[in-house]
Amino acid sequence: MRRLYAYLLKQRFIDRDVIYYFTHRRLLYEDAKYHNAVFVGCDENSIPRHAHKRGTGFDSGYKGNVEGSQPEYSFHHIGISDRLYVFEAPVDLLSYLTLYPENWQLHSYVALCCTAEHAAIYQLKQRPNIRQVMLCLDHDKAGMEGSTRLAGRIHDLNPDYHVRIIQPEYKDWNESLKEKNGIEPIPCTEHAALKHIRELCLTLPEECRNERCPRYPFDTLINQYEKLKRIGEKNIEAIREQTFEMAKAAFLFCSFRHKQLGMHMSDEWYAQRMFEQYRPHNDCGGYKSYLGDIGHHLQSVLRDFSEDRIYTKSELEDQIKRTLKVGLDCLRLNTFVTMSQEQEQIDSMIMQ
Repeated sequence: MRRLYAYLLKQRFIDRDVIYYFTHRRLLYEDAKYHNAVFVGCDENSIPRHAHKRGTGFDSGYKGNVEGSQPEYSFHHIGISDRLYVFEAPVDLLSYLTLYPENWQLHSYVALCCTAEHAAIYQLKQRPNIRQVMLCLDHDKAGMEGSTRLAGRIHDLNPDYHVRIIQPEYKDWNESLKEKNGIEPIPCTEHAALKHIRELCLTLPEECRNERCPRYPFDTLINQYEKLKRIGEKNIEAIREQTFEMAKAAFLFCSFRHKQLGMHMSDEWYAQRMFEQYRPHNDCGGYKSYLGDIGHHLQSVLRDFSEDRIYTKSELEDQIKRTLKVGLDCLRLNTFVTMSQEQEQIDSMIMQ
């Protein structure tokens, strides 16, 4: 086990007691042939069902799951509290325990050994006591998309789960641990589209502060959408202006509808609810795809709320949520054309 300890202690700065905890339970060992660190995942009967290998050489980038591993049993620790912490890799899990050691054994932790969802979902199904899920994936584009995808899957499983996304200051938790030990860390990389949409959502409250909801808000949205469809795809500034105006109309309607229900939410509440519906991993289409999403969701709201009758409070809450989704779709198109324009400028500079 000498290379294993040297690797985790000297290269990764993992706490010795944390290493001992897992090696003592035969969940972590050094293989004899290649001296890889092997992270073991067991089932409910302590039978090994998953193994993830990580090279221990100074320049080794080798990592991978052993053939035949069952993904739902990847490296984990189960405690008695209602918290589950989710990581991409075992080393990140151990790094987090080193950074935040207080009473860590009370909580549950799982390493996905990728950004797939199987292990986290399995543990939630097996542990009904868990109510809080902390998604601690890497602070980069793949990590953020994995986090939002997994958050959506968890809410589909049970909307009562309290899900939080916790990002390390640097690329991952081990880089944060390295920085604490005086090693230059790999910096994080922001998700450009997610950052842009967050900024747009935060701008909405101030932009809508002194404006009133149109008398016929959905007629306004339909007219604005028809105008948007007539704008040429290359007219970036006009598209950005029109989509932001549509997002404002959706924002103002939701605030107005809540006041009709006798509820007074802060403007920031609507911005946050709009942003929380964003799923960056779903952004894989082109201009027409984003434009179509706006029309599809707008028509869906109109269809389901066009009857001349009294709607229940829960139905109107659903209308508010879906109208915010229409506003978000507009900001997604706004972001798409902005990012496309910036990429074209970068490509043009490279060609020169």
